Amino acid sequence: MAVVGYIRKGQIKLKQQRLAIESNMPVCKWFQEKSGADSAKVFDKLIKYLWAEDTVAVFDLGDLGQSVEEVEKRLRKFCKKRLSVYWHNQGLQLSSDSLQGVLAALDVMRSLPSHASQQRSDFPSVHKLLTFPEPKPGRRRKVDYQAVAVWRAQHCASIASTAQEFGISAATVKRACRANLVLSQTGT
Repeated sequence: MAVVGYIRKGQIKLKQQRLAIESNMPVCKWFQEKSGADSAKVFDKLIKYLWAEDTVAVFDLGDLGQSVEEVEKRLRKFCKKRLSVYWHNQGLQLSSDSLQGVLAALDVMRSLPSHASQQRSDFPSVHKLLTFPEPKPGRRRKVDYQAVAVWRAQHCASIASTAQEFGISAATVKRACRANLVLSQTGT
């Protein structure tokens, strides 16, 4: 069960990627892509080198390709060979079964209907699709948004009466309803 590194020229220099991965995982062999032109050649060498249950260490999962489709295709090859992936940027070790889950999530993201004004080319980048959002700082909510939205929907209440019922502002009621897709049932 060897650990093989795969790095690709991007926003972070190759040497920095290599050092970051090696700080957490001992790598026995490195494959590095220096330009988009040698991408397929380097990846084919990587696939031929690997055996079942080996681990591919990458700095970021998006580094496996230049598009969502290319990353997906490469992850499917990893699954066929029963490989695992060490995703340094998130600190995750993904088994081939976990990779199936990532692929399923990509399939769902692709199948979602796009907004009428949004072009297909506006599909989120691989990096945005495959990173977990940072928790947003800020004050904790005084009230459960879902409870506000449900109460308003059940009672067909106006924004003002809902605000009065919960002791919150009208703006908070609007945010709660917008977050739970109950915008306006009474026309107010």
